[in-house]
Amino acid sequence: PYTTLFRSGVGGIELGFEQTGCFETVYANEFDKYARITYSENHSDTYLDGRDIHVVDANDIPKDVDVIVGRSEERRVGKE
Repeated sequence: PYTTLFRSGVGGIELGFEQTGCFETVYANEFDKYARITYSENHSDTYLDGRDIHVVDANDIPKDVDVIVGRSEERRVGKE
């Protein structure tokens, strides 16, 4: 089965899915510049979409995805 993740962060959720040996992440989305850098280092074979989640169109997501995961937005106090 294939997974797609929104607000992927650095890729910890993907790692958990992939370590089961049953899932492969084929699309990830993360807007935060620094999280994208780390994500790319951790998951270099996964397509990473860096756009704001609000502008991602459903047609941009691979059609053969079995699981879609999204995490809530983090609120960072004192940081922009």
